[in-house]
Amino acid sequence: PRRFASFLRLSTDASAWFFSSLFRSLPFYHAVCLVFYGVSINFTVQYGYCMEEERTVLLTRQTRETYGQEYDKHLFEQYKLYVEMADRVSSRRMLANSFFVGVHTALIAAFAVLLKERILTPTLVGTVPFVSVLLLCFLWWRIVASYRQLNSGKFKVIHEIEQLLPLAPYKAEWKILGEGKNLKRYRPITHVENWVPLCFGLLYILLGIALFVKA
Repeated sequence: PRRFASFLRLSTDASAWFFSSLFRSLPFYHAVCLVFYGVSINFTVQYGYCMEEERTVLLTRQTRETYGQEYDKHLFEQYKLYVEMADRVSSRRMLANSFFVGVHTALIAAFAVLLKERILTPTLVGTVPFVSVLLLCFLWWRIVASYRQLNSGKFKVIHEIEQLLPLAPYKAEWKILGEGKNLKRYRPITHVENWVPLCFGLLYILLGIALFVKA
């Protein structure tokens, strides 16, 4: 994992250097640098560039003998509640994505109209909207990454709880799907979601370039 994280960090740093060199002459050059270096830093944190060894979480607080006769019943109730909470996190993530997709689709259309009517001018003031939407794309990307980390933690806890139950359906399903490592079996949707904000950011950059090319 350390080598992969190091390679990923070097790749994102190289991409940031390439794009910053490409757009150096444009007024929103610093915004482009900010977005790409922000992505680089967050990839480092997300994939554990400075990883520590995982520690076993102490999940159970009491044994069946000390808890009493309601142990199995309450264990299963807590398991159902925790699975429901994990489902709600996924639902909130989908709602957030739907909101941002709707907002950015409307913004792309608005920017296209403004460029066509030549309302936006190739000045420092004209670049402010582009900087704002690029920062909004970065915020969207970070929210998706945060939800991904939260969901990963919740399902690790679910796998731990299933060790105390007769069946472990989530653990079995995850193994059948290759634990997210075999992309032919299963490609986690969060991996795809991470690219959507970046694609919108690229569209804004292209629109910004069009603004100065037409000038």
